[in-house]
Amino acid sequence: MKKFILTLAAALCCALTTTVFTACGSDDDDTKPNGSDTKYVVNMYFDVALEQGLYDFCDVYCTFTNKDGEVQTIQMPGPKGKYDQTVDYDKAPEDYEFSMYAVPKEKLPEIDTTAAYDFHFTYNVLYRVSTADNPKGMVRGIMVEYPDKSGGLNVPGRNVMKHLDRHRESYVLVKKMTGKKSK
Repeated sequence: MKKFILTLAAALCCALTTTVFTACGSDDDDTKPNGSDTKYVVNMYFDVALEQGLYDFCDVYCTFTNKDGEVQTIQMPGPKGKYDQTVDYDKAPEDYEFSMYAVPKEKLPEIDTTAAYDFHFTYNVLYRVSTADNPKGMVRGIMVEYPDKSGGLNVPGRNVMKHLDRHRESYVLVKKMTGKKSK
């Protein structure tokens, strides 16, 4: 009987010791490498390439949300342009938008009525959440992603003025696209 009581006391002591040490444990998430906190960032990126006909005959504008959360419009400085900013996740704008439009230039180049003019364009738009140590890699979500999109048309020289007159005010190349920051 004495042996049974000692065995029971030893088992009870082991059970209590395990419970006490478990209760003193940390609530931290052990899935983070080396116990460090992972820092998230938002990468806001777009690039645009205009074919020569579109660039020669039109001023092209991109409207987008910048890293400060302000909607801003810039004129394409050349046939290629891009915006690439990375900001801390907590400071990134909640909403994001992108659009692109063209306005015929005031002073047009000479038009060869026997030629064809290329009014095509391509664009990539990304708004993604990633880790600070790999801002180009997506880990938490993509709010806006339009990779390698294109549009436009070939316009015969004899129709360039008709095309531009039809869009004298401006014409939309990329409709407004929006996204929200993932939680």
